Amino acid sequence: MKKIELLAPAGNMESLIAAVNSGADAVYMGGISFGARAYANNFDRDGFKEAINFCHERGVNVYVTMNTLLFENEIEKAIKEVDFYYKNQVDALIIQDLGLFNIIRKIYPDLDLHCSTQMHIHNVNGVKFMKEKGAKRIILARETPLEIVKKCVKTGIEIEVFSYGALCMSYSGQCLMSSLLQNRSGNRGVCAQHCRLQYKLFDSTSNTYLNTDEYLLSPKDLNLINKIPELIELGVSSLKIEGRMKRSEYVGLVVSIFRKAIDFYYEGKKFSLNKNELKHLKLLFNRGFTEGKMFDKNDDLFMNPYRPNHLGIPIGKVVSFSKKFINIKLSEELNQNDGIRIINSNEDFGMNINKLYLNNKLVNKGTINQIVSIEKRGKVDIGDVVLKTTDYILNKNISDNNEILQRRVMIKGHVYAKVNHPLILEVSDNKNTVIVDSDFICEKPLKIPVSFEKICEQLNKTNDTPYTFDTITKDIDDIFIPIKSINEVRRNALEKLSELRINKYKRNTKNHYIKANLKENNTIYNIYEIDNINQIKKDGIMFSNKKDVLESNNDINFIGYVVNEESIKFNTKYTMASQIGDLYQSKSILLASHTLNASNSYAVEFLLENGCVNVCYSLELNEDKIKKIEEAFFKRFNFYPNTSTFIFGRRDLMITKQDIAYKGNINHKFYLENFKKQRFALVKDELGFTHILEDEVFKLKNYITKGKYIRLNMVKQFNMEDNNEEFY
Repeated sequence: MKKIELLAPAGNMESLIAAVNSGADAVYMGGISFGARAYANNFDRDGFKEAINFCHERGVNVYVTMNTLLFENEIEKAIKEVDFYYKNQVDALIIQDLGLFNIIRKIYPDLDLHCSTQMHIHNVNGVKFMKEKGAKRIILARETPLEIVKKCVKTGIEIEVFSYGALCMSYSGQCLMSSLLQNRSGNRGVCAQHCRLQYKLFDSTSNTYLNTDEYLLSPKDLNLINKIPELIELGVSSLKIEGRMKRSEYVGLVVSIFRKAIDFYYEGKKFSLNKNELKHLKLLFNRGFTEGKMFDKNDDLFMNPYRPNHLGIPIGKVVSFSKKFINIKLSEELNQNDGIRIINSNEDFGMNINKLYLNNKLVNKGTINQIVSIEKRGKVDIGDVVLKTTDYILNKNISDNNEILQRRVMIKGHVYAKVNHPLILEVSDNKNTVIVDSDFICEKPLKIPVSFEKICEQLNKTNDTPYTFDTITKDIDDIFIPIKSINEVRRNALEKLSELRINKYKRNTKNHYIKANLKENNTIYNIYEIDNINQIKKDGIMFSNKKDVLESNNDINFIGYVVNEESIKFNTKYTMASQIGDLYQSKSILLASHTLNASNSYAVEFLLENGCVNVCYSLELNEDKIKKIEEAFFKRFNFYPNTSTFIFGRRDLMITKQDIAYKGNINHKFYLENFKKQRFALVKDELGFTHILEDEVFKLKNYITKGKYIRLNMVKQFNMEDNNEEFY
């Protein structure tokens, strides 16, 4: 059985080295321009080359994230970037955009592609569809339950799951909150993290607030360390650690603990996270830990409404204070240069401990049960909890250890040395073999021959390389050869071995073409309530995914559920595909919803090629971007695609598995209210998933008016909007 892969984040070279030396089997790095962490210290081209060579020498795979949506004007730049990765031996690309996937699969057919969690694949049909389209691996949505993961594994494609780190409240790829409210798109790598803000929960049925300001959308951090045996036995291919924005100390420690747990399993040992390991993980970063939606059905265990940021560990309480000092009774050790945060009912504040006092004397450490004093910098109350958020000594120890650790590749050597022949060194890593001759011709010794032990001593001087000889065998006579010649043979052999390990792939590009599709012209209506049907002008196609609406009228077609773990379908003439799984073996005429995030002409091409007769553009696009897509498509294929754009309705800001409000009150109407007093309706769909709707009805009256040749269909959505005749 192939061992499970441990996949680690690498936001910079320091973190990459820490990941490799701590035992990662693979690392993932942000793309130069198109990664979902735009604010990370992503690598430049020289940095990529160095990183890839470093990893491949040590047997570690490198995956690059290009997991954002691409606009039409970015395609050329993106392909140049792909070409750079391709030629520099990247093992795989992590992709969200269907258009980019489409291009790469056709031009670079031998480049492995991993479907990002941003692609929103969460069911068996989605996995099967992308497998047929040439994906090597599927990174499942974090919310995918264990029983669905098991079914996905059985399809035979590699399945990757998140195992540690930050969680998103919304299904990845379906969160528009940051984009629509602040013009910072999570699908473009610049999420403003509205899920980490405070909200009030308003019940409009009873006209009451059900809470004070709380972090109602802020999940805890994922930690599946104790579920590793179960995931291995399930057949999962890769365990992903989140954290490209995290420091190297975080990466090194988390990877080392996961490496230990994985190795214990394969060695037949039982792993249990000890108290110190858990404390160290919490100190590096945590919002509280959860086993996530894959394992944990309890909504309350998933969330942390208390605080949205790093909690560290509690180390004491404020027992008294004066104008200049705060006195803290310690329940854990506190050292000079540690970072703390004091939790106050009005406002938290944090600080580094530059000066620490015990009995009015400067000290560098306080221990359990001692009362220490620190300089006062904010408002406190007696009883306030003190958290340690940075442990200076822990970070220093991890950093020092990262510098000492070196990942070694075990190799085998064979020495052939005969008089009147060059010394021949054969080196093998069990996959690659190199044979190198010395320039010097071995001579008969005048006095004492160069011993095999001396040859081995010189060959074993490999500290400046990632290699260590496991065994060296011999076939030698009594010979003389200069020491420098032995060293030269060693250097040449290991350099050639590195060259083979670094240049793993022989690759070739291809051209591609597309056939034409017909164009129609309709208005598309998405309906939530039966009452909407009679109000709509019968000039288009009507869709719904509510069972009572579908059963009430034969003219209503099925719009797929955006989250559809069991791949539920209704047999209607048309189906609006809302997620990748809807595209798999559909018996209906397919239209592509905006939730498939078509944001460039190549994504439109992909969806048309795969059975869709109409493609609705992503909500991330404005009029100008849509025009560029249509014009680019026409330029390539000499016809305009059959497309549509959303012009009316409350758009989904977020779709979540979390039951934010209802708790059994299914007949009540709930809203989230933010600090700007905006109220966002919470609506549960037919399958029980919560949709957070924007606070106002979106109306695009004069849509795409400037395009001379462009004709677009209109998508109108009706769920809880006020009646507005001009849009029916």
